[in-house]
Amino acid sequence: MNGSTDENTFNNAAETTFTAFAGDTYDFSLELVLDDYGSETTWDLRRLGQVIYEGGPYEDDQDGQVVSVPLCLEGGCYILRVYDSWGDGMCCEYGEGGWSILGPQDELIVNGGEFDELDLEQFCTNEMSIPEMPVRDLFVFPNPASDMISIEGIGTGAIVRAYDVMGREIADEQVRSGNARISTASWPRGWVMLRVEWNAEIRTARVLLK
Repeated sequence: MNGSTDENTFNNAAETTFTAFAGDTYDFSLELVLDDYGSETTWDLRRLGQVIYEGGPYEDDQDGQVVSVPLCLEGGCYILRVYDSWGDGMCCEYGEGGWSILGPQDELIVNGGEFDELDLEQFCTNEMSIPEMPVRDLFVFPNPASDMISIEGIGTGAIVRAYDVMGREIADEQVRSGNARISTASWPRGWVMLRVEWNAEIRTARVLLK
């Protein structure tokens, strides 16, 4: 309020920038629990390689402080990238920090906090229209991989989609035999996000290609 003292100076420490959408949207949120060194923490949310939201850095000595960022998102898949400039993540040596993506009903979608320089996860908003499909982890080997990966626990008819760290789709194929082996020879090197639809479930994994 103009002419009075701002009792919450913490929310003046950083700004969040975003891109507005014109179509149907979903109300998600990002919750950051800061560690002792908020000045090391920045993040961005990308879709198809475009930065949709970004924020940070934050104030130091705010261990346990929660920063909640509303995310108004169109249907589709997104990549969240959380950075720590010192390289020790948000947990647990210098505080109990971390991050979470919450869905329209405040349900937990993905979370993290223990990483080095970069933590990245994929989530898809259009999964909210089919809540009966649970999201589970996917077992992929070898990992790291080179020209071929095998995916355990899926079979004929499974849909496999892959995304690079910018959120761009790099593969979309259907498993045509019980042996779920996928060629990765033409995929870019680095971290790749996998999203598999199989048996009324959505499964996700990260694979490092070398």
